[in-house]
Amino acid sequence: MSKILFLLTFAAFSLSAQDSLSLVDEAKRMYTRVADNILRSAEAMPDADYAFSPTAESPNFSHLVDEAVSSQAEACSAVAGQQIQPRGDHAVSKTELIAALRQSINTCSTAYASVNSFNASQELGFAASRHTKLGLLFLNASHSDEIYGHMVVYLRLKGIFPPSERARLLPVS
Repeated sequence: MSKILFLLTFAAFSLSAQDSLSLVDEAKRMYTRVADNILRSAEAMPDADYAFSPTAESPNFSHLVDEAVSSQAEACSAVAGQQIQPRGDHAVSKTELIAALRQSINTCSTAYASVNSFNASQELGFAASRHTKLGLLFLNASHSDEIYGHMVVYLRLKGIFPPSERARLLPVS
């Protein structure tokens, strides 16, 4: 009888745990949103404006896209247990940068999908420090969000509505 009670309790707990969001789910959702915003921003900026920089000290828009590519590829390769891709300029044209961005987003999608409640606390070395897989996923998502924040300024200066603003302002049908 106690075994049956234990199994019923365990089954009920397991079902309720499946209905609630986990921290892993939160990280995935956060990353999916920002990756979409970065990609749509890169697509929205005209080719000629990839060289645009708001000040002499600021990086150009192309550099922001390349920073997203590099940082995502590094962090997500580490989480996925793959050889970390070296930093550096990946491309020069809008077309090449968007292709590299799509590739880094695919690498991240694989990395985020590989993390679950059983391996999320697994530690790994990254950038001369130790992180859990989940911690590195949150770090990647937040850094990507920071890059997107910079991209928003560039888009606005060029008279382009940022993707997150466009989604917020459009009526839901």
